[in-house]
Amino acid sequence: TMATSWQTVYPAMLLEHCGERGYLVLDHEPEFYPSSSRGVFAEQTYRLGLECLAGSPWLADLLRTRYGAAATPFKFGVESGEYHEDATNRRNDTVVYYARNFTERRAVELGLLALAEVVRRRPGTNVVLFGTHHRLSTEFAHEHVGVLGSDALRRLYSEATVGLSTSLTNYSLIPSEMMACGLPVVELAGRSCESIFGADGETIVLAEDDPSSIADAVIALLDDPDRRAGLSAAGLKFVDEHPWSDAFDGLEEFLYGLLKARAAESLG
Repeated sequence: TMATSWQTVYPAMLLEHCGERGYLVLDHEPEFYPSSSRGVFAEQTYRLGLECLAGSPWLADLLRTRYGAAATPFKFGVESGEYHEDATNRRNDTVVYYARNFTERRAVELGLLALAEVVRRRPGTNVVLFGTHHRLSTEFAHEHVGVLGSDALRRLYSEATVGLSTSLTNYSLIPSEMMACGLPVVELAGRSCESIFGADGETIVLAEDDPSSIADAVIALLDDPDRRAGLSAAGLKFVDEHPWSDAFDGLEEFLYGLLKARAAESLG
């Protein structure tokens, strides 16, 4: 039995006639809540002795060091059949932002303050917001495109100049999907993105948790087509080297490892 979120761990632990149990951890879920019972319940799931398969090296290290959990990392892949560079003409003035404001860990307020600064310092910049059904109130003009399917996102990423995604916990699929379409990406430093894309800025641009730092990073890319071209090429190479098949192989190895350990215990 594999638990896939903290709410499923407790039922999984109570199952009878279960040969082995594991825990697929895709984010640090206690951070989804303020100080609360739910936060405590989420934390405790990492202390129950389950072997964890964690969705980034950063997350695996956090589980080991903070909770003493046994954790194996893996990296997300990209659906290359859905996300690839379209033959559309790429613009030189457009920032597309994953503004999923109903998910607190996406730090949308930080991103919107940064984009307001971008528009103030660089008038004429076109901003496109997506990821939420409801139009957001901003101090700058923007295009709201709502929640899109992969075909529309592929076209959007292939036309835009810079992609912005902000995550305060584990990284999302959005940066890699943007990269698969040749789009240079700005994300937040200091967390999981560095464990995935590196901290040297050769694949992704990392900004501090500050609107001015984010704005600086976005503007620098808008003003530097050579830098964008280099990041685009590096992003395409990164995506090509991290297919979903690698993640599937890691999951298979993890599951066989659980079963082999249980078999060894039974024989011993």
